[in-house]
Amino acid sequence: MYETRMALAKHQSPYDKPDGSAEAICLEGRIADVADRIAYNCHDLEDGLRSRLLNEEQLKGIALYEEACRTVGAEQIDDIVIRRTRISKAILDYLAIDAIETSRQLLEKHRIESLEDVYGCPERLIDLSAEAETKLRELERFLYTNLYYHPKIAGQAQSIRGWLTRLFEKYCTRPEQMPHYYQHMIAAEGLKRIVCDYVSGMTDRYAMSMQE
Repeated sequence: MYETRMALAKHQSPYDKPDGSAEAICLEGRIADVADRIAYNCHDLEDGLRSRLLNEEQLKGIALYEEACRTVGAEQIDDIVIRRTRISKAILDYLAIDAIETSRQLLEKHRIESLEDVYGCPERLIDLSAEAETKLRELERFLYTNLYYHPKIAGQAQSIRGWLTRLFEKYCTRPEQMPHYYQHMIAAEGLKRIVCDYVSGMTDRYAMSMQE
């Protein structure tokens, strides 16, 4: 549908729009964008702590983390599983509530009453406050440096890159092993493009089983 295509075409993140610039986008797309960003970072933080790739000492000084610790009374929670879960949920709650209130204010400020008003507005209508945005970016930078590029993950990434390469080469050499649906698109889209599409749709477990 039109709204879905627009949301994909104008997707924004701190990585592809580092200057904070924005384009008009449908409300549904922008809600999904903000919600996904909040969930992604909160769950990655919790996963990092659960896997012990991160530790609580490293997070001292990260505003969102320290505020969440105070909110849940983390120092009074001895069970590490309960503590990290409540901290992660407190961060998620703070960001979600901030997004809802900030978006309500933006919709009122721009007097949005119709779909035409949404498309005609040059500013984001679903967003975080400046304060919450600053805090979330700080957490994202921390995760980027300390989790996504952790030595253990980097080693796994190299291994995964190797078997994905082998899988890609396998189907480029023997495209007849792909389902007929994909084989029929090779003439129009090109072999390499179709192999990429096929492999990208696999689950991790299925992709690994196809190595044989």
